Amino acid sequence: MSAVFRLTAVGVAASLLLAAFVSPALAAAPVTGPPGESLVSVAAVSTSDAWAVGSLIEHWNGRQWSFVPGAKVSGCGVYLEGVAAGSATSAWAVGYCAKGQSRRPIIERWNGKHWTVQPSPAEPAGSVSELNSVALSGSGPWAVGEYNSKGGVIPLIEHWNGHAWLVQASPDPSPQGAELAGVTAVSAANAWAVGTVLSSSELATKSLIEHWDGHAWHIQPSISPGGQNFLIGVSALTAKQVWAAGAYTFGNNLGTLAEYWDGTSWQEPSTPGPDLQSVLLNVAARSATDVWTVGERAFSTHPRTLIQHWNGTVWSVVPSPSPSADMDVLNGVAVLSASYAWAVGYAGGKTLIERWNGATWKVVPSPN
Repeated sequence: MSAVFRLTAVGVAASLLLAAFVSPALAAAPVTGPPGESLVSVAAVSTSDAWAVGSLIEHWNGRQWSFVPGAKVSGCGVYLEGVAAGSATSAWAVGYCAKGQSRRPIIERWNGKHWTVQPSPAEPAGSVSELNSVALSGSGPWAVGEYNSKGGVIPLIEHWNGHAWLVQASPDPSPQGAELAGVTAVSAANAWAVGTVLSSSELATKSLIEHWDGHAWHIQPSISPGGQNFLIGVSALTAKQVWAAGAYTFGNNLGTLAEYWDGTSWQEPSTPGPDLQSVLLNVAARSATDVWTVGERAFSTHPRTLIQHWNGTVWSVVPSPSPSADMDVLNGVAVLSASYAWAVGYAGGKTLIERWNGATWKVVPSPN
């Protein structure tokens, strides 16, 4: 099964959405990651310092990508779903540690020499809890995800105050619950998180946007086109420039969804779906005229990579390599300049890393 919608990060919402346009057997399949090795998130400090995480951790030193051991964890398998880096000696990665059918959140920190596990708040009730994304802010990193409780899915938000990670109160907009897949921060008093509101009807899941005003998280009205929709990636430039990315269903089809916050409300510029089965899995904004989204197209038949670019006026599809004969997906994106950006995912069961040089996207060898 394809890791469409970054299944490892938004399992419940993805399962519900899948049910709308794939066979019952596929929709009922266990929610797992892609076969083999994969990368979910990427963060870049400079052209000689970048991190990519997923089923393993890789680092770019300006010449090549190399494997870096994660923190030593016993008794469970670690899968990282988000990474954020502030300098050569400071980076954070979040995800989950799985043992059997249970999952617990995991947070790792890079100090310039090695990754170490950071104490996280007491696990919420339930057998499944995980963190899907992490972002830096002036008051310390934010991490978001979800946990199961009494048969429902509850949003999970954690914040680092400089000394410890603490759970923050998060609105829960539905009796069936909600999950958060992406987070970004502009300042200590301005952060955004996106995800999915679940429903008792598998045909009525809707996108979720929450905002931090320096005191509390509040639900913000979002655009919810089609039958179902969700948001999984978010990237903020300023308090008045924020992008979110995901997908929505129309009939038996799946379309790309990008939303834009202009300081007053969320807008929905049209995105060019290259076919009727396309999804956006992440977004990275460098300026008002330079925004990238990544994902996959034709996922129900033969998944191929998908990259789109915003030039300040319109979205356009930018050709990207799909090197395998199997499933090729891009999950994460980071942009440093108009001529330097990274996209990561997997291709045919192996890690996939691509770099933008200002003219084309090209595959860069990565250890697997």
